[in-house]
Amino acid sequence: MGINFVVMLFPAIIATSIYLSLKKEKSIIKIVLNTGIFTFIINIINLLIVNVRGNTKILSLNEFNIHIHKDTFLIKYMILSFVLSCILPYGIFKIMEKIDQSKRQKIKNISLYIVINFLCVFFIEFLQRGSISKVIEFIDENLIAYMVNCLLIFIVTSISFLFKSKRFVYSIIIITLIILGGANRYIWNFRGTPLTTADMYCVKDGMSIMDQYVNMKSIIGICSIILFMIILSILVWKLDKKHRNKKIKRLSNLIKIIVPLAVVSFIGINISVKGGDMETILWDLNASYMQNGFLYSFVNTASGLQNIKPSNYNKEEIALIAEKISDNENVDNSNNKTPNIIIMQLESVFDPYRLNNVEFNEDPMSNIRELLNENSSGALTVPTYGGGTVKTEFEVLTGLAISNLKVGTIPNNDILKKQSVESIAYGLKDNGYNTSVLHNFYGSFYNRNQTFGNMGFENFVPFEYMENSVEDYYPRDVINMKPIEQLLESEKPQFIYNITVETHGAYNNYEYDEYNFQTDGNVDKESKDELQCYINRLKNTDAYVRELVDYLEELNEPTIVVGFSDHLPSLKLIDNGEGLEDGNMYNTEYFMWDNMGLDKKNKDLKAYQLSSYVLDKLGIDGGNIASLHNTYMDNEEYDNKLKLLQYDILFGKQYIYGGNNPYEKTSLQLGLDQVVIKNAYVENGVLKIEGENFTDASKVFVDGKEIETVFNGSDSLESKEFPEKIKKIKIGQVSLNNKALSYSEEYYIK
Repeated sequence: MGINFVVMLFPAIIATSIYLSLKKEKSIIKIVLNTGIFTFIINIINLLIVNVRGNTKILSLNEFNIHIHKDTFLIKYMILSFVLSCILPYGIFKIMEKIDQSKRQKIKNISLYIVINFLCVFFIEFLQRGSISKVIEFIDENLIAYMVNCLLIFIVTSISFLFKSKRFVYSIIIITLIILGGANRYIWNFRGTPLTTADMYCVKDGMSIMDQYVNMKSIIGICSIILFMIILSILVWKLDKKHRNKKIKRLSNLIKIIVPLAVVSFIGINISVKGGDMETILWDLNASYMQNGFLYSFVNTASGLQNIKPSNYNKEEIALIAEKISDNENVDNSNNKTPNIIIMQLESVFDPYRLNNVEFNEDPMSNIRELLNENSSGALTVPTYGGGTVKTEFEVLTGLAISNLKVGTIPNNDILKKQSVESIAYGLKDNGYNTSVLHNFYGSFYNRNQTFGNMGFENFVPFEYMENSVEDYYPRDVINMKPIEQLLESEKPQFIYNITVETHGAYNNYEYDEYNFQTDGNVDKESKDELQCYINRLKNTDAYVRELVDYLEELNEPTIVVGFSDHLPSLKLIDNGEGLEDGNMYNTEYFMWDNMGLDKKNKDLKAYQLSSYVLDKLGIDGGNIASLHNTYMDNEEYDNKLKLLQYDILFGKQYIYGGNNPYEKTSLQLGLDQVVIKNAYVENGVLKIEGENFTDASKVFVDGKEIETVFNGSDSLESKEFPEKIKKIKIGQVSLNNKALSYSEEYYIK
């Protein structure tokens, strides 16, 4: 690699910042020598510790020798950085001697402020990239991006000049930014995608499943960092004590410092963005963060709250689209068949055979592989990796593209909470179908209990309303079978959207002595344990898919089953795509099984094309979005027309509907059967409740407050801790964060 001169200055900057922070200047020669040696040692350590397939590895002396000889420029880099670490602070020392004593401290403070801001960005990028060498490589390849991130630091920290305790406020800002950087690293590790501003709306959901990702090592690390930050803040507060009583010139600081810093920074950032040096990669957040740096990318995701109108958006353009899709509608349902339609969103399911250098003793997804090989199937490009399930869910259900929304948008947190959106469920509902969602996880996760009604679903059966036996944090997928069977008993055609969860991460909380696969010698135990945990769960999901298809074959009603994966699992072995044979982190698979003799056709699709493709095969009118996909899919204007229609429906004037959205929010029923209290009485100091359709999530509520509840079965609950003068009760189905999704009718105690 070719390291430029600016990169070599960083060790020197560290040395200079040490000098600037000292009050005693007479020891400058000693400081110069010490910092120079310190820098040299840091460079040696950075060369010895390298990143191998996402894991830190310490090189042996022989490997280090080979490493050095491969790139002799590294030796020159170490020597030059050592020299610069000596020259720069000494040169500054000599210059400072010639400056008046009264101005010297002010210059030192300003210089230190600049240096710390630069180093803060360096450290945040170190947290994101995992090694100093990768940060140096980033600066070398994209110096402008690094400078843009520094300018953002200057804008944010300039606020501290409005406070008397400016050093304390400054330290709090810096600590907050570093915590964000650390959170980004942590989330990226377990989810596979970086932190965005949209994640701020999912804090409660994230905390609810945190215990699946946090082990003792992580807890110790997090607590240590928090403790260090608290101690540092206290020290800065005490050191800043003598400055707090000084009169502060807020207006002067605003005019002389904050406004000029903001103006210069905004101009610099704007020039960089317009000049093409800062390019947001909408379809690949990981690559975008690595290319543009964490701070800029994180702030940029905040713009996801706004959606930019396409330059050619107007009534006439939408009218042309409406005319085109109307002329090209080719709905052939002459046989008047309305088969049951089951779409299975298979959590994190992917073909492990795609992994490099891994051989399996047995196929962990033999049933799904058979369905892929014997039926219509293909690759499915999804908008997310390792997490963000609802992004793929949104695309499949609505036919709209996440890439046409601002970066970082999570539809369930804003769009779908505010308005109803045209979807496959609305289209099938208009064709006489009953529309249901089954999900063997908590109903409030991703606000699904609030959003499915805005996509045309009539029933939502989450984990809280299922009969279950909890063996692990993520329930078994097979518990979806009973509500599916119950729905298919109806004479009305059924559209069932089944979201599984058993193969959800994390996979790092288990250790194994034996593995059902072989790998090369470079794979560590943690990566092997992860993969073994994953394939154990995958086998269960695979068995569930087989059980469902076998049941449908026996039922012998016209049915189509579409199975697809929402995203790849966040496994270390995938290693940002480098661990995959095809290198593609955003390709999953789908299959289409049916018992009606539909033609087999293999076709690669985008997730937002899947539902319209299914409806087209069945000859069912799916609405405007489905018609647009089927009309324009092979047209060069396809992407532009989709973007226009999507903006019109979500954020525009809805010209496609004549100005009024025809889709009204449905009254979403939670569970297929109502929870009913038939009898309640106190006996021997125990409150006993008899009824119907109780589950593990059923809790007794008195005066709006949950009381301790024991689940004895679907028809019996009891409690030993209840108010003495209890008169009436109701049963709530309690979800995450102790929030009840629904209540039974109140029952008066006899």
